[in-house]
Amino acid sequence: MLKRLGGRRWTQLHRSAYAIAIIGVIHYWWLVKKDITLPLLYTVLLGALLGWRALRLVRERQRQLRAAIYESG
Repeated sequence: MLKRLGGRRWTQLHRSAYAIAIIGVIHYWWLVKKDITLPLLYTVLLGALLGWRALRLVRERQRQLRAAIYESG
C-alpha cells in the first residue's frame, strides 16, 4: 500500500488517522446520553496511545538533535 500511494500521500493518510480517531471519540460522546463508561474508556485509551506516540516522537527528535550536535563539534 505504501508503495502504491507514495511516501507523501501515505504520511498524509497516516496523520489524518489521528484526527479521525479524535473526531470518532468526540462523536461517540455526543451519541451516548446516560452510561458514559465506554466513551470514557475509549477516550482514555486514545489519550494513552496518542500520548505514547507523542512521547516517542519527542524522544526521537531529542536523539536526532543530540546526534547532530555531537557530529558538528
